Amino acid sequence: MPSHLSCLGVVWSLTSLGAALASSVAFFSADWLQGILYDPIELRNITAFMSSFRRCNYPQLNIDGQSYIALSCGRYASFNDIPTVWWQLTTLLVGTGCVLSVYASVRAVLSLCLSYVLNKESVRTLGLAQLIAGFIICTGGVLYPMGWNHLEVQEVCGYLSDPFQLGK
Repeated sequence: MPSHLSCLGVVWSLTSLGAALASSVAFFSADWLQGILYDPIELRNITAFMSSFRRCNYPQLNIDGQSYIALSCGRYASFNDIPTVWWQLTTLLVGTGCVLSVYASVRAVLSLCLSYVLNKESVRTLGLAQLIAGFIICTGGVLYPMGWNHLEVQEVCGYLSDPFQLGK
């Protein structure tokens, strides 16, 4: 069945899907912060990355109790292991915003094939959902730097790190 959307509606649907996918990829990426960790076993600096709930190349203890840098990416073991309440809030907000954004954009893209998916009222509702999703994601992004004074960030970015100011 052909789409009943105008050219602007088609562009809106596809742009919405692109933005939702980009937000989701960024949410699951660990590349929010980048810094340097010193590996005392290998005696070299290693680039480390972290986001609100993921990290790459992070310190761990081996079976002898020695600290080393795990050269891998992963999530924190549990939600409570996320270092700061600010990052926990960021994870909840950005994750919720991404889910809402993906829902709204998939529904909009479905309307390209199924004419009964959208009507005037549902277009307004989806637009409002996207606006709310964007606001929620931005709020999470603004809260994220509040956790930069945590020891885990200071080890990677410098001990002068504070909210909205990374150390050197």
